[in-house]
Amino acid sequence: MFVLDVVAGDVPTTRVAPRWLAPLTIMLVAVAAAAVTLTATNRMTDSDAMGTLLASESLIQGHWLSLDHYPDLVKSVLGSRAEPIDGQLYYFFPIGTSLLVAPVVAVLGALGVEMVPNDDKVQVALAAVAAVAIVLLSYGLARRFVGHWTSVLLAGVFWFGTSFASTGATALWSHDFGAVFSLATLLLLVISLQRRARWWALWSGALAAMAWVIRPQLLILTLTVVVLLGLRWRRGVMALKRHGFDAASF
Repeated sequence: MFVLDVVAGDVPTTRVAPRWLAPLTIMLVAVAAAAVTLTATNRMTDSDAMGTLLASESLIQGHWLSLDHYPDLVKSVLGSRAEPIDGQLYYFFPIGTSLLVAPVVAVLGALGVEMVPNDDKVQVALAAVAAVAIVLLSYGLARRFVGHWTSVLLAGVFWFGTSFASTGATALWSHDFGAVFSLATLLLLVISLQRRARWWALWSGALAAMAWVIRPQLLILTLTVVVLLGLRWRRGVMALKRHGFDAASF
């Protein structure tokens, strides 16, 4: 809950804002990010991101990540996005996003939605989901340090004022969900440090590993989190030993 200060004449008063106002404002920002993603006209779904969902569909259909079973026209359109390895074609770019969205593609497949004719639409829909998650997670991270309105402003600027809006909203890029998992990693890491909660830290490490799988450039984040958690674990074990406990009891 937060308060609003109102001056009536010379007498300052304090009015408590409704509880629903805080979640409503950040949800409006998140919905605005999704709306921009869904209605943008500068689409790049036929760029490097093309093939991400085909790899997911191929995995679900039992072809693993091979794209050989698709028609020649599809393979010719993929061009350099498909790399021949041992006589088979595979998606050239990182497969983390393909693995992550495979359950969504599986549900759509069960409903009769194929990826070849609907690739661009599904890409945009998933990019909108990522946009909402980025706004909410960046708000949650900021909220650990500053107030509600400042956090809303930071979350809005973080998405609308960066390449998330200008590029991330145009297709399902690897950095879309790479950013989602990076922010989730940082949020859980901060919570674990503030609350001294080990389980939050373990989840943070797992999310950092997934961020690396989605976008290999995020290896620096993964290594940083692992080193930080390792140092804290070592200090924790040493402290317990000083108090007569062994490492197995930690």
